[in-house]
Amino acid sequence: MTPPTTPRIRNVTAANRDGFLDYARTFGPQHDESYVAAPEDLAAFDPKGEPAVVALGKDNAVLGAASVMVQGYSEEGSARFRILHAAELALYAPMLERVLKRLPAGVRSVFLFLPENAGAIEAELTSWGFRETRRAYMLTHAHPGDVREARPPEGTLLMPATGADAATWARVVNEAFGGDPGRYDMTAEGARNLLTRPRIVRDGTLTAWRVGQPIGVVLTIGDPDDPSSAEIETLAVVPGHQGAGVGKALLHSAVRAAASEGYASVALSTAATNERALKLYRDTGFSIDDVRVCWQVERASA
Repeated sequence: MTPPTTPRIRNVTAANRDGFLDYARTFGPQHDESYVAAPEDLAAFDPKGEPAVVALGKDNAVLGAASVMVQGYSEEGSARFRILHAAELALYAPMLERVLKRLPAGVRSVFLFLPENAGAIEAELTSWGFRETRRAYMLTHAHPGDVREARPPEGTLLMPATGADAATWARVVNEAFGGDPGRYDMTAEGARNLLTRPRIVRDGTLTAWRVGQPIGVVLTIGDPDDPSSAEIETLAVVPGHQGAGVGKALLHSAVRAAASEGYASVALSTAATNERALKLYRDTGFSIDDVRVCWQVERASA
């Protein structure tokens, strides 16, 4: 009788990159689809710059994968899991041990998002020192065509945002979200990549201007897995202009643009503690349909 094959934990390299990517596309969205669902999310994955491991079984079949995004986050002393998923619970411990050891010394904390009540993986994370730190609400508008126009405050103009506006876009996002947990500074290059994707809803991707200064942005994109759904990925208004109706005007414009392009629903997310944003979304017709929990571990030895 042939003994069962003991899974092997291996670093992701150019040789096994395709197997890692296939697994990430298939199973990653079960926990968090943020960086594995869309084609562009994984297209730029480079195992030389992103610590990643796989659990391999018989015939080198991938049974689990773990990958930690360092670029962008490490400047703040943190890192975020792109994927942490295994077919068997026993594989989490060796994958975590291998991938966490590969992180730069300057990374003081690591986090990931899981669905609420994610099951046995929660106990595994707890045993490694992870704890729940915050929550995010996932909201959906099921009738975007019903949203009425909301005019911006007097003197404010909403203009299309393109790749040429990347530096402006990054500045607004950084000013609006600076200091928020888990955020890192947006670069002009990163903004350009976001604004030039093929699934962008152009009339729902805007910059708000007042007295020649950018004060808010919104970005809307089609869901790669559901051609009937769009997502508002970014909605930001700089401090000092919040609460004046700029965000409402941007939001309503984005939802209406998605409806005009034939999308039957629009999704977005917000931190559970952002009561102002949550009220705006609910008043617009969005409803909460999912909760995501952030689990974080502090690396005392880093």
